Amino acid sequence: MPDPLVPPVIILTGATTIDRCTPVTLSAQGSFQTGGLPRYAWTFPDGTPDDENPKDLTNSPTRQFDPDKIQLIKDALAETTATNSATLTLDALFLEEATAYKITLKVTSRWGLSMNKTVLLTKLSFPAPMVSILGPEEIWKNRTQTVSLEANGVPSGCEGDGFELQYQWSCTSGNLVLEDYPRIKTLAANLVIPPFTLLPPADDSEYTVYTFAVECWNGNYAKTPERTAFATVTVKVR
Repeated sequence: MPDPLVPPVIILTGATTIDRCTPVTLSAQGSFQTGGLPRYAWTFPDGTPDDENPKDLTNSPTRQFDPDKIQLIKDALAETTATNSATLTLDALFLEEATAYKITLKVTSRWGLSMNKTVLLTKLSFPAPMVSILGPEEIWKNRTQTVSLEANGVPSGCEGDGFELQYQWSCTSGNLVLEDYPRIKTLAANLVIPPFTLLPPADDSEYTVYTFAVECWNGNYAKTPERTAFATVTVKVR
């Protein structure tokens, strides 16, 4: 038994913006500090008037959600919990279009320490690819280390929507303009930042924060905001 005991760290991968035709797949397989025998509990948290679950994205005052579909989601969560599975799959038909859903995962280590993570799933009303960045949402690095980020794009499950995925990376916070580094390839699924490119803080701060974003779209169509998926990751440099 480790001393001191620390709670699990939840690493949840999978796209959280889902198009009209594609199922949800979330995996907590990469979570750690679990002692090797974690327990997974997937739940559908109750909403409130100020924080509805599910939440309408069309701003329609008369919209009503199908209770049978909500029950299908809850049943799938209960079954995934009963089998102690680290991977959750929801059929595309379970989620209504133009709707946001909250799902909570609780991971309990073999020593009884727990951690919760709530994810927001956004169901679109049109075909679009989905993308996530593999690994934790926050990465710590020293300036001497290479930073390697990998985007996982998933084409739309809608028939005839094509599989020609395109990627583009950008740095949205931090003193870095990727275009100033022509050797860094930004139009690929992988982004590799060489050592000494990301700088530690020049003052007394503990670290410098860089936020990287990846866009993913179907190359058979024009790059439009509604058909472009994106994901972000934070890199902290000491």
